[in-house]
Amino acid sequence: MTEQQTWISLFIKKFSELLPEGIALFCVLLLVRGYEIIMAYTNHVLPNGAALWFINGLLVDITFASMIVFILLLVCTLLSFIHNKVDRYIFLLMGIFLLISYISVSEYFAYTLLPAGRNIFGYTGTELSDTIATAISPSFGVIFPFVFFLVVFGWGIWQFNRWEVGSKHSFKIIGALSVLAIAFWIINPSEANYQKEIRYYITANKAEILLSSMASEVSEAAQTRQKWQGKEYPLLKTSNYKDVLGPYFKKSDQKPNIVFIIVEGLGRAFAGPGAQYGGFTPFLDSLSQKGLWFKNVLSGSGRSFGLHPTILGSLPFAQKGFMELGADMPEHRTLISLLNKNGYQSDYFCGYNSHFDNIDVFLERQQIDYIMDESDFDSTYKKMDSIKGGFTWGYGDKALFEESLKKLDQRGNRQPRVDMYFTLNTHEPFIIPNEKEYLQRVDHRLAHMKVDDQKKEIFTNYKKIFASLLYSDDAIRKFIQNYKKRPEYDHTIFIITGDHRMGPIPHASKIDRFRVFFTIYSPMLKS
Repeated sequence: MTEQQTWISLFIKKFSELLPEGIALFCVLLLVRGYEIIMAYTNHVLPNGAALWFINGLLVDITFASMIVFILLLVCTLLSFIHNKVDRYIFLLMGIFLLISYISVSEYFAYTLLPAGRNIFGYTGTELSDTIATAISPSFGVIFPFVFFLVVFGWGIWQFNRWEVGSKHSFKIIGALSVLAIAFWIINPSEANYQKEIRYYITANKAEILLSSMASEVSEAAQTRQKWQGKEYPLLKTSNYKDVLGPYFKKSDQKPNIVFIIVEGLGRAFAGPGAQYGGFTPFLDSLSQKGLWFKNVLSGSGRSFGLHPTILGSLPFAQKGFMELGADMPEHRTLISLLNKNGYQSDYFCGYNSHFDNIDVFLERQQIDYIMDESDFDSTYKKMDSIKGGFTWGYGDKALFEESLKKLDQRGNRQPRVDMYFTLNTHEPFIIPNEKEYLQRVDHRLAHMKVDDQKKEIFTNYKKIFASLLYSDDAIRKFIQNYKKRPEYDHTIFIITGDHRMGPIPHASKIDRFRVFFTIYSPMLKS
């Protein structure tokens, strides 16, 4: 036997010795997909045909798990030539890390119906943990799968190590793993081939989506470091803006107040004429009939961190979101900085920590006059109920609007002003005051709505979300009613929109996540 043949035989022998661990990991990864299926059906009302998409997804998972296991076996076998036992320890460590990551992305999808992807790179570690904590509150049901599948992994290794795997069977298993690993690149679904993103999300492997996102992020980061060659400012041109809104307003010598109300998660699907899941924002629906109503408005981002730069300045996204640049934000102008130069006072009101997503850093760059956040509420207000673990986003929408009017009075109510509000209660975990009352109101409205059984099932399954919409709608109604009593009301323009469409309820199309409610309401409107 030649030296080369001896080396190959030794390699196959060492590879085969790790097969019990590899087979155990392969089986547990497939079990995780089964858990994902069960949890998705438990937490959501899925479209017709979802069962078939999950079956297709299981085939994708078989090939993906084969590829991952084959690569791990290959790497650890090569390491065994360095040290005889290091291969098994490294495989166990990598297998446990992979399994925890695998369960995490599956569990995230099962609760949100969205895969963990590029959006996670727009958050700091603290922001990401806070967001996940509210979407998936720590509980026995959340932690149990990690413990269960790790125990099953250990039990599987013990069981498969009891088997006598001969060289003939080893060759068959290695051959099957390599063929299935190659097959992954053939059957791995592409999002571009799916009209509905929910079908792609169900079918695709969630770990592969995250890995692809990470690879794209690294690739783009490398490209941005390369020196760009070409003419400077190729898109620069002379502006020719037309006054498209002016004809709808009464003429006045007095500068109007401008009030932005940004409602968390208020997608076009939930409010306005013809909303897919309408009926739970009666006040906003009425405003859209009395004001200027925009049917097709798109948010610049599917996450909240893209809102402020987009709506105030039409600023570029940058690599991880414009605000994530922090102190390195390039020189820019926004509506706030421009209105400040025209004699406006600028205010920002929210019920959470304004440092989240660097919101305060961004606003201070605009030289905003005043920011009110959770630190400015007195003891007469109570924060929203915390989830398990003690985390709370902050103060609810009714408290936000009520306290903001007090602050305006305390500060002298100077005019003209641009005020910006960002609501909170329609964000996961959809905690609202007097929840029982609003859940009953959902039931009452459902009893009088003419909807088919499938849509009624969605309304029932996501009752907490629709209750939170009713609550936030009430908060805005009360705010506008109180504002009408103020002297500046007759010269105020209200712009009401959403930051993006909330996630848990199934989307109608890929673009649906970006379609938002948008209306302009004002006593200054003449048509």
